[in-house]
Amino acid sequence: MNNISIYIINCNNESRKKRMIDRFKHVNLIPTFNCFTNISDIESKFNTILSIPDKCMLSHMDCIKKFYESNKPLGIICEDDIYIHKTLDKEIEKIAGFINKNQYDILLLGYLLNYKPPYHYHNLLTSFDNYKVYDYNEQLWGTQMYMLTRKYAKYLLDNFPIQWKFENINSPWAADWIITKNGKRAMIYPMLAVEEGDRICDNDSGQKRYHRECNKIQYNSKIYI
Repeated sequence: MNNISIYIINCNNESRKKRMIDRFKHVNLIPTFNCFTNISDIESKFNTILSIPDKCMLSHMDCIKKFYESNKPLGIICEDDIYIHKTLDKEIEKIAGFINKNQYDILLLGYLLNYKPPYHYHNLLTSFDNYKVYDYNEQLWGTQMYMLTRKYAKYLLDNFPIQWKFENINSPWAADWIITKNGKRAMIYPMLAVEEGDRICDNDSGQKRYHRECNKIQYNSKIYI
């Protein structure tokens, strides 16, 4: 575990932070909490008002930057509203071995799915231990937890800075449009992280319902804490 950095995106939500500290303490892991805070500087520089997805993407990219600067070969980035696998520390070791052996750039460890695979657009690539590895198309969403390599972190930092958003106005600059949709990618199942499903920051009732459905199908109290 000394070669893997773990970052949790938390922007001054103390109740969420406490829950995540308790959950990670259960698996003897100490993550770094991080949030991108220079919002006003960017808004002033580009004469814009950043949306919630923009701010979320900035925090993801800031975590990626800190991971890259740590010089560690692998990093895990996750959000602060997730249940985690009860043996996450042991599972991470298995995932790290797999990603190194098979030279993936990014593996999704927690994402949004309102059914259990296999499904018609998820092709089984391989399996290891108790996990199955699937490919996924452009319609898979969610950045609840992912593991990435330092090489892929540099690719993201070099190719998708905040300037990219304003130079490509017809393309979304968002975490699950960019971070999860490039490089050699795959998703593992069962997940290592499941979203709590309570979307208090989202005013879209359809989105709220979808997130609740994903939680209902994927969460199992015997597996996650």
